[in-house]
Amino acid sequence: MALDVPLRVGDAAFTFGAGAAPEARRGDAVIVPFGRRLLPGIVLGDDADRPDLRPVLAALPGGALVPPSTVALAEEVAGEYLSSIGEALAVAVPWDALWAGVRLWANGPRPPGLQEHALEAMSKRPVSLVRASKLLRPTWDALEEIAHEKTLTVTLPAASDNAAPAVTAPVQGRAAGGPPAGGPAITRPVETAVAEALADGQRGLLVAGWHRVPAYLAAINRARAAGWSAVAIFPSVESALIFADAARLGGLEPLVLHGELDAGHRLAIWRLAAGARRALVVGTRSA
Repeated sequence: MALDVPLRVGDAAFTFGAGAAPEARRGDAVIVPFGRRLLPGIVLGDDADRPDLRPVLAALPGGALVPPSTVALAEEVAGEYLSSIGEALAVAVPWDALWAGVRLWANGPRPPGLQEHALEAMSKRPVSLVRASKLLRPTWDALEEIAHEKTLTVTLPAASDNAAPAVTAPVQGRAAGGPPAGGPAITRPVETAVAEALADGQRGLLVAGWHRVPAYLAAINRARAAGWSAVAIFPSVESALIFADAARLGGLEPLVLHGELDAGHRLAIWRLAAGARRALVVGTRSA
């Protein structure tokens, strides 16, 4: 299991009993007890079962929340930079936004002998993970039974609660450095240089001045023609927005992603990009 906790807390990943999620697969999201609190986690795979393991208490519906390819990337990053896999995942996906609306609801069968009042509040309405942690502490020794009975259900906010922001219109009078008036002109020399660089397998192409915007767009258009998506990364929000304006003038529909957006918008854009083909994502490093 990948949990967003520092490596010094323990291993790069953690092992739990299957509990309420015996069919969970790589990339699925679950809720587990960690210390005296409940945490969200991402399933990495199967391991040897042991009787001393705490159980998975509930699983999020809908299959893999994080694509297995992203899980594999997080494992690679964790090994390279000495972090936990959960920490790597937390910067690979909008982690906080993913879990912000998660609620636990006690609407399944109660374990025999468990005090009714322990889950009474959670049976009236779904509660946050922080609130659920406090409510379940008196029954911490009965977590195995709660998991076995599948007493807890995870609820998520409706998709409309995280609707994508409207496309931002091009901003007039931005800082210098964008394309000439009238939009980015992808000239034949620029198109030829990009095509030759890509055909030769070059890993980088250095372009000076405003010519770089048409060069980037030419490379993006070639990628889209091949059925690929593209990510254009810039050192600042301002430069990313300038390029996004140029991309719109060039007939593209960029998804803009940067740290100044609120959690709901970042989550909506991430979902759009994850489900799209031939997408263009423009932003800072967080993109």
